[in-house]
Amino acid sequence: MKYHASICLLILGSFVSSTFAALPPSWKKPITLELPGGATDVLVAVPIDAEVYAKSKPNGADLRILDSHGESVSYLRRLESKAKTKRIRQIDMAENVTLEPGDDQLSLSFKLTEQQHIPEQIEFVTPLDNFKKRVRVYGISPDDEQLLSESVIFDYSRFMNVRQTAIDLPVSTFREFRLLIENPTDEQESQLLELTRKLNTDQEPSQEERVILNRRPFKIERLKLISFSEKKMPTIPSLSIG
Repeated sequence: MKYHASICLLILGSFVSSTFAALPPSWKKPITLELPGGATDVLVAVPIDAEVYAKSKPNGADLRILDSHGESVSYLRRLESKAKTKRIRQIDMAENVTLEPGDDQLSLSFKLTEQQHIPEQIEFVTPLDNFKKRVRVYGISPDDEQLLSESVIFDYSRFMNVRQTAIDLPVSTFREFRLLIENPTDEQESQLLELTRKLNTDQEPSQEERVILNRRPFKIERLKLISFSEKKMPTIPSLSIG
C-alpha cells in the first residue's frame, strides 16, 4: 500500500488555511511511503533532504506535512544522532625533486614543505603508455629509513584501456621520501622492420628480416602527492510521521 504526502513550507498566519493544491510548487516536496497492506495507523521516519532543509527555518517552525487531500498530518522532528563526514581529496606537487639515474634503477628524492600534507598516495604523471614499472617508496628521517610501499605502476593500453599510476602509502609521520623505479629504460619493438636483401652469384637471392628495438626512458613530468581530510557535514533532521 502506498501513502502519498507532501512536506510543505508555510508562512505562519498567511497560509494556514491554504489547501494543498493552492500552495506554490516551490513550497511542496512530494513523498511516497510504502506501507504494509491494509495498515491505517503506522509510524514512519522520513529524512528531510538538503533542499527542504535549506529553505526551512532553523527550528523547523514553517514545516507542515499534508496528505494527498491537503489535510495536516502530525509529525515529530528530530535530529540524526550520527554526524556525517565528507572525505576531501587534496593534491600537492613534489617540489625540489632530486634525480639519480642509473642503468638498473632510477632514484627520486624529495622533502615536503611546511605547508604540504603527508601523502596517502603518490601518483606519477607521465605522458607514456604501454609500460610496467616496479616502484619502492621509502620514508626517510634523520635516524631511520623505512620501506613504506612496494607496488607496480602500469599502462596496458596496447591491449585495453587499463592504467594505474598511483601508489598507496600507509599512515606515517615521514616528511622526506625516496622512490626507486626498476628498469627505467624500456626496449620496445618498432612497428617497422628492417629488410636486407643479399645477392650471391652462385645462389638465389636471399632476404633477411630484423626487428628494430627502441630504447625508451621512463619520462616523469611530475609527482602528485595526494592526501585526504575529513569534513563534518551539517546534521540533517528527519521527520517521524504518525
